[in-house]
Amino acid sequence: MLLGFFSYYLFGVNKIFNIFLLIFGIIFFFRNSKIDKNLFYLILYLLILYSGIIISKSHDDFTLYHFQYFNELVNLPIKIGIGNLDIRYSYSSMFVFIQTLFFFPYFEFNFFHIPSFLIFVSLVGYLFTTFESKNKVSINFLKALLSVFLLIKFSRLSEFGYDFIGQFLLILIFFLIIDKKKEDIFIIFYLSIFAFAIKANNLIFLFILISLFKKENIFFFFNSLKKNFLIVFVSIFLVISIFFNSLLNTGCLLYFLPKSCFGDSLIFWALNPSDLVTFFYDVELWAKGYHKRIIGLELTPQNYSSNFNWVKNWILIHFFYKINEFLIIFFLIFFLFIIFFIKLKNTLFAYNKNFFFLFFLSAISLFFWFNKIPQFRFGFAYILIFFMSFLLFFLRLKANLSKRHFFILFFIALFLFNIFNIQRIIAHLKLESNYRFESFPWINILPKTTSSEVFTKHGYKYYKPEKLGDSCFDSKTPCSENNIEIKNYNNYWIFKKI
Repeated sequence: MLLGFFSYYLFGVNKIFNIFLLIFGIIFFFRNSKIDKNLFYLILYLLILYSGIIISKSHDDFTLYHFQYFNELVNLPIKIGIGNLDIRYSYSSMFVFIQTLFFFPYFEFNFFHIPSFLIFVSLVGYLFTTFESKNKVSINFLKALLSVFLLIKFSRLSEFGYDFIGQFLLILIFFLIIDKKKEDIFIIFYLSIFAFAIKANNLIFLFILISLFKKENIFFFFNSLKKNFLIVFVSIFLVISIFFNSLLNTGCLLYFLPKSCFGDSLIFWALNPSDLVTFFYDVELWAKGYHKRIIGLELTPQNYSSNFNWVKNWILIHFFYKINEFLIIFFLIFFLFIIFFIKLKNTLFAYNKNFFFLFFLSAISLFFWFNKIPQFRFGFAYILIFFMSFLLFFLRLKANLSKRHFFILFFIALFLFNIFNIQRIIAHLKLESNYRFESFPWINILPKTTSSEVFTKHGYKYYKPEKLGDSCFDSKTPCSENNIEIKNYNNYWIFKKI
C-alpha cells in the first residue's frame, strides 16, 4: 500500500515500474522460499480457489465509483483534490494503491481484483494452517468453523468490495488476539492500521483492541520496540500516509472529521466541510434504509434516524435480506460441527472469565456498528466476532479435536466453493445482458458513460457525462458531474469544485 501510494504521487501509475516490481517480487519470493512440499501445497491451494476469481460482474460500487476512481489514478496527470470530481472519492479506500501495482501492459484492468482475492485466501489459509487438534480446543474449533463457513458463504469474489476486505482483516486480527501470543502484538498493531486505511469505519474495532491494553503487553511492546523497529516504522509511515491521502484528496486531515478540514483560503482544493457532513449523514440514512423504506413513509430524515425509529423498516428490508441468511448458514454449520465434529457429551456450557472482557468489548463494537452504519458489508466481522466471543465466554470443549474430521469438512467446503463458482461461470457465459463474459476469463467492463468535453476558464479540459444524473464510468479522464476549476503544476492537476 505504501509503495503504491508514494509511487503514485511521485510519478503516477507506471506499467514498466509495475513489471519490474513483479519480477523483483518473484525473485525475492523464490530466493527466500524452500522448493518443498509446502510450496507445492500453496500453489495447489491457490489453483483450487482459482475459480473464485473468474468473474464477469463485480459488486455494485464497482460500477458506481470504484472502477472510475481506479481509472482516474492510472491515467495521468497525477490528481490532487480528486474528491472535487466526485465526493465519493473522498472516502475511497487506500487499498486501490495496491491495485494500481497490478496494472500491467496488455492486461490493463484485468488484475484489478487479485489483491482482494489474496486477502481472502490468506485469511482462510491462516485459519487452516494454524489449526491444532489438542491445544486451545475452543479457539481451534472456531478456526475450523470459520474456515469452512467463509468458503461456503463468501464464494463469490464479485461481492468483495473494499468493505469486505477490511472485514476479513478484522477477523484475522481477532484470531491473533485470542491466540494470546505476545509476539503477535506488532502484527496486530500494523494490521489494525492497515484495516483503517482500507475503510475508516473499521475504527469501530478499536473497542476490541482495548482488550490488549494489559500491563504485560505494554511492557512487552516497549521492551521489544528495537527488535520490531521495521514493522513499527512501516506502521508509522502508514498512519502518515492516511493523513496525507485524506489531505491530498479533500483538504482535510481526516475526511470524516469536518473540524480537521482546512478552508479553501489555505488549500485551493479543500472541499466544503458542510458538503461532507451532508454526504455522510445521507450515507447513514442509506445504511438505515431510509431511501428504501416500506414503513414510516411519513417520517422526516431526522425523525427516522433518531430513537431507533428506523429499526422496524431496517429489519424488513435489510436484516431479512442480507443478515438472516448469513446467520442461518453460520449456525447451521456450527451445529453440524458440534454434532459430528465434537459431540454434545464433550461440550460444557460454563463461564470462562478469561474471555468476559473481550465479549463485553465485542458487544460494544456491535452496538456502534448497529447504531451508525448497520449494513451487512460494514459489519459482518463484528457480528461474527460477537458470536465467537460469546462462544468462548460460555462454551468449553473437553475433547480433543479430530484433525481428520476437520480436513474432510474443509475439503468438502473447497468442493462446494468450486461448485458454486463453476455454476455461476456457466450461467454468466449464457447471459444475454451486459454482465455476460465477453472475453473469458476476464471481467466484463460495462459500456462507457457517454461524456462530452468541458473547458475551464484557463483552457484545461475535463469530461462530463452527457446525460444528467449519470455517473462517470470507464470515461475519459478526468471526469466529473460537477463544474470544476483546474490548476496545473508540471505533471500535477489540482481540482476545485465551483
